[in-house]
Amino acid sequence: MDTLALLVIAIGLSLDEFAVTIAVSMSFKGLDWKRSLRLVGTFSVFHAVMLLIGFYLGTELLTYIANVDHWIAFGLLAFVGGRMVWDAFQEGETYSKKRDPTKGKELLMLGLATSIDALAIGLSFAALHEPILVPLVVIVAMVFVFGIVGTRIGPLIGKRVGRYAEVIGGVVLILLGLNVLLEHYAVL
Repeated sequence: MDTLALLVIAIGLSLDEFAVTIAVSMSFKGLDWKRSLRLVGTFSVFHAVMLLIGFYLGTELLTYIANVDHWIAFGLLAFVGGRMVWDAFQEGETYSKKRDPTKGKELLMLGLATSIDALAIGLSFAALHEPILVPLVVIVAMVFVFGIVGTRIGPLIGKRVGRYAEVIGGVVLILLGLNVLLEHYAVL
């Protein structure tokens, strides 16, 4: 595979994760490096694992989940986004104090939701008999870089939109989930 094609694939896989890191980090006044690295590190690991699962398990696994992968991604993004919107309308503390999406189940759900496409990419590398090591390193590095940039941009946007940052971030996650469905059904 040529370098340009690999970079396009890596950027494509990074864009959903980039949007999610912006949406999640908007609700923080400042996202410290520990949370930022935990969020982005989890997304990077999920991308690596899903890419390898797709590569090594190939067609067999994809056959089982191809009919529902888009629903899984939509459900996970909608659930976390919905919780962000719900929490935004609760009285009291800010979202980052009530629930930290850089920890626990929410982090795992976001990691899975943003990395499902990597499964199909891993399968395509296997089908094309392409080696996986270089694409794995390039994709994970790109996901990491885009994620770090997203976690730096998010709080800046959050400061501009103030208390509505949680609502906007949640709505963005829900819209990303809807986009997955629309793309699957070729509406977009």
